[in-house]
Parts: sequence; structure tokens; C-alpha cells
Amino acid sequence: MNPTKLFVVRHGQSTYNRDQIVSGHVNPPLTDLGKEQAATTKAKLAHVQFDHVYSSDLDRAVETAAIIYGEPVPSQNQLKELRERDFGGVDGKDSSHLVEIRTRNLEAYKALPHNEKWTYKHAPDMESDHEVSERFMEALMQLAKRHPGQTILVGAHGGTLRTTLVKLGYATLDQLPGGSVENAAYIELHFDGQVLSVRGTGGVNKLD
Repeated sequence: MNPTKLFVVRHGQSTYNRDQIVSGHVNPPLTDLGKEQAATTKAKLAHVQFDHVYSSDLDRAVETAAIIYGEPVPSQNQLKELRERDFGGVDGKDSSHLVEIRTRNLEAYKALPHNEKWTYKHAPDMESDHEVSERFMEALMQLAKRHPGQTILVGAHGGTLRTTLVKLGYATLDQLPGGSVENAAYIELHFDGQVLSVRGTGGVNKLD
């Protein structure tokens, strides 16, 4: 049986990316640059024939997926489970609030082994890498099982791409620090009926 292929794309630049505002579950739109970035990724993936399109239910992911797919994302295919990390109380605030939290915890975080970094919560109401990955990858697995042997476009977010790549062994957390996944970057995943594997990336900057 042919593998199910999933092309998971980070959204283009949003107004909150531009203005340096934390954007987890809040809902800013794409900027004009973000739309251009999505169009560039569409051109890079022009050789791919997509059978279905899904996205996070947040506008920036929906818009990006629609640009690449060439048609709107059906409302029933806009899934909350594909959202970015929930940043809790700093969501929608200036990014300096998030920087302050992470800086305050940095030394303790750096001293942890990988498995403890993976489950570490910078704030009680913020999703850990583990929680983001579990939620997102379960959604991807369900999509892959729903469409065996087909090719699926998934509009998503930087944090979800990053944690997926770490979970699947493509890189460590240290090799993919924050900012490693560019706007409109993508990863290609294959599902053989049992496991997901990384087969390619674009716009992902892995450190050696």
C-alpha cells in the first residue's frame, strides 16, 4: 500500500508575528507578506497533487492552507486540535512577557535532561512541548488513517511543526530553538499504516 503523505505547513506571517505579540490561541490574520510567503510555498509544492486539505481553526492557518490548496478549507476540516501551543496568560500580550518568563526559568530549564525539558511547563497554564506534541500528532494520525494512501495538506503553526520534528527524531530541542521554523515552512510526513516518519522539510533551520 502506498503511504499516506502529509504536508504540514506553518502559516505565513501574521499581524501578531509582525508586531511581536504572543499568538497561540488568539486569532490574528495574515499580513500581505504572510500571503506572499504562502504563495511562495504553493509554488515550491506545485509538483504535489493534494487530495484533501485541513487546517487549524485559526484564521492565519486557514488562510495559508487555502492559498496553497487553491480552494477554501471546508469548515468541518478546520480543527481545534491542530492549533498552536496554548500560551495561557501571556497569549495576546507583547512578546516581552513570554521572554521574561523563559529568561527567569532558563538556568533551571537548561539543566534538565531531555525528557524533563520535554514535559517542562514555563507557566502552569502554558502547554508543554509534550502536551502540544501529543495533541497535534494524535490529530495527524487520525487524518492519515482517514485517508489511506492519499496526500493531505495541513495548515498549522510553528510550535506544532517544531515539536513534531523533535518527537519523530528529526532533531533535538537544542537543534531546533525557537524561531527555527520560518513562516510558511513545511514538513513532509509519511504514514505507513503504523508510524509517521519525516521525509523532507523546507524552511526549517536545524542547528548542527
